[in-house]
Amino acid sequence: MPHLARSSDNASDRDHRTDPSIANDVDIVPAIRVSLQRWGIPADALRAMVATLNAADQRIVWSEHEDGAPADIIVHMVNVEGLAGQSFQASWNLMGPVDALRTALEQGVPAIALATGEARHLPMIRAGHWITSGSRNLVTAARILAGAAILDASETDPKAISKRLSALASQNALACLHRVVAASPEILASSVRMMMDDAGRAYAAPSIVSIGVAPGVELDLPPGSTRARILRSQPAETEADVLLAYPWPNLLNSWEPDVLASS
Repeated sequence: MPHLARSSDNASDRDHRTDPSIANDVDIVPAIRVSLQRWGIPADALRAMVATLNAADQRIVWSEHEDGAPADIIVHMVNVEGLAGQSFQASWNLMGPVDALRTALEQGVPAIALATGEARHLPMIRAGHWITSGSRNLVTAARILAGAAILDASETDPKAISKRLSALASQNALACLHRVVAASPEILASSVRMMMDDAGRAYAAPSIVSIGVAPGVELDLPPGSTRARILRSQPAETEADVLLAYPWPNLLNSWEPDVLASS
């Protein structure tokens, strides 16, 4: 895993150091490598996404996916409309990312999918961890995903980071993203608590809860939230990124390929 220097006499190095407001008191901070695989997205559009994401946060090295290139996690960026059409009638074209995530699961490669739009436009029969962007564009959604489930300034052990990202990618789940901004840390904590209370009343209990907040923020989560993971990823104590994932059955092994293509 590459690393970002915390301090340097070199001006170029200073441009790449981690923000001290959210960094740990250590000499080296790991930079997480996130590889983006495009589906239904032009190559130049993905390059623009990578440039925007890299400019926004130096703690992640975003890159275009290349087979065999080192990465801590692969994010399949899925433009659902770009694959299935404006009316979403060509759903068989979504089998590319579906097969890619199934293969990643089988091979133990950490990979997740970040898809545009709503869950109802995704194939019912799929495997792996799928995250929907809702009304957000993929760049905004990727930044929330990073704050909610990828970045953690309190974690500096590359093996621990790898284990955490592998766990994120290993489940069959459907997730949504939330961005919470409040007037004070206390109001933020209350808003996150209300969100967790609402999630507890959903059709099923979340299988993954990952919340990114600033180091000084204390959250009062409801009873039964012991599985929630709190990441220290935010520079401001009044902001939080949240990922809520719900279990999704893996039906891929129960269907023939021609049935999958029509789902």
